[in-house]
Amino acid sequence: MNKFLRTFLLLLITEGCDFGSIELDKVKGPSIDNAFAINLGNIKYTVGELIDDLEDESLEVTEGSDFSMSFIFRDTSFFDDVDSFVEVGEITNTDSFSPFDVDIPAIGTEATVTIPTKNFEFEFNPENGERLDSTFFSGGTLTYTLSSDFDIEIDYILTLKDVKNSDNEPLIFDRTLPAISSSDSQSRSLAGLKNVSRRIGSSNIFEVALDMTLHIPAGKTINASDEVAIELAFIDSQFSALFGDFGSDPVEVQKDSILISAFDEFSENGLALNNPSITMDFVNTFGVELGVSLDEITSFNADNSELTLAGSVVDNNQFVDAPNNTQLGQGVKSSFSIDKSNSNIDELLNTTPNKMVFDLTAIPNPPASDNINNYLTDSSYVEIVTTVEIPLDLKMDGFSKEFELSVSGSDLNDADSLKINIEVINEIPFNGLLNLSFIDDDGNALYTLAEIALITSPEIGIDGRSTEPTITLSSVALDEEGIDAFLNSTEVIASMSIFTLGHQDGDFVKIYSDYLLEIHLTAEGKASIDL
Repeated sequence: MNKFLRTFLLLLITEGCDFGSIELDKVKGPSIDNAFAINLGNIKYTVGELIDDLEDESLEVTEGSDFSMSFIFRDTSFFDDVDSFVEVGEITNTDSFSPFDVDIPAIGTEATVTIPTKNFEFEFNPENGERLDSTFFSGGTLTYTLSSDFDIEIDYILTLKDVKNSDNEPLIFDRTLPAISSSDSQSRSLAGLKNVSRRIGSSNIFEVALDMTLHIPAGKTINASDEVAIELAFIDSQFSALFGDFGSDPVEVQKDSILISAFDEFSENGLALNNPSITMDFVNTFGVELGVSLDEITSFNADNSELTLAGSVVDNNQFVDAPNNTQLGQGVKSSFSIDKSNSNIDELLNTTPNKMVFDLTAIPNPPASDNINNYLTDSSYVEIVTTVEIPLDLKMDGFSKEFELSVSGSDLNDADSLKINIEVINEIPFNGLLNLSFIDDDGNALYTLAEIALITSPEIGIDGRSTEPTITLSSVALDEEGIDAFLNSTEVIASMSIFTLGHQDGDFVKIYSDYLLEIHLTAEGKASIDL
């Protein structure tokens, strides 16, 4: 085009003139101004699309039928440490007795003496003294040693009256202790056995019976001080089920955290949430009702500052129900909520934390419990589903958001005047300011236009939704430095600083997913062309 205009104008100038009298090398063509307008780019997002840009794998976004939105952060944890309730460990019992009250002198012939049944009461006490009614073993070893001061043969029957097999019959050892031995030891697996006990004082008692027949040789004297002793041990015992009363010693049922990195997008510029909540859903398969303490739920910010949950939900332990003895192996559900009516949860989340830590302690058999019979199995567990829900019902004071536009200023390298026009169409209830930065290939900001456009909020109707969108037009002329920066840029970054409608009066606004924001950028200018 430039070449065509130059030729055309030269023809006009030289027509009818004395061409031979003109010194062409001294002729300078006139300049003309070529006006132009180009589209720099368009930004068109619904709120739902903006939310989709949040890079947070842990974030769920729910949308109601009315397009209302909520952020959801969810975590599931399991507690299955049965030893926290009852730890059996190794249990060893020893006892002895003297079959005769007086010395028995030697006689001339061999004698056989049957000793009346001797009953022993042995203890089966867990490490913390919980009451146990019955223990069903899945592993471990039962071992006993019968020792005698008599150097005579003894036939004995050791009956563990309260240690029973799968047929509910007591465990019996029918053995002979030879005269040449001072003791006899036996072991067997505990798998498949159960131990039944009764509570006496602070101990769990089970009975063992010993029947003996002594074969006394001729000429053998028996002393009244001679004893028979029994040592009985449960070693490395494992159980498939325990029944009893497990007391009220605290148990740590959860130590977990939820990352909330999506809040990084919101920084800490005056974000306030109207009605955040946490719901905790428990499935309890332990036969133990629990009182859960929430006094160690804490939010942590990027600078590691922290804030701990407080309020009536913390002052009173939360009740978690349990299955009864007819529901062995089944789970019972319990739920409770944490919201601003019973806690300071809004304060915890308004600090825009990047992490929340849930360190929950439970009291077995709390005062509200009416379950007097506890049980657990080797597969018992508590499942805890923690759901943090943040409805987009909020106020913000200074939230910022950036958009990128690809441009090529070099396409206008002849421009000597340039004006940037901005059109903003907004359905979202916020006001704000728009900044533009010209960015080069290396990501450097060459020039910034600060607060060049206003973003105005639409009015809110009685249904809580915005009415007609607002349209704002702005224009700014670039100085020489700005033009040069624009011509050398490959990208324009549009950044907004926004304030929700009525935030200064403490008003909250609901954000709906179908709300639309449009920003149109155009460049308008002139390029001088020398002919």
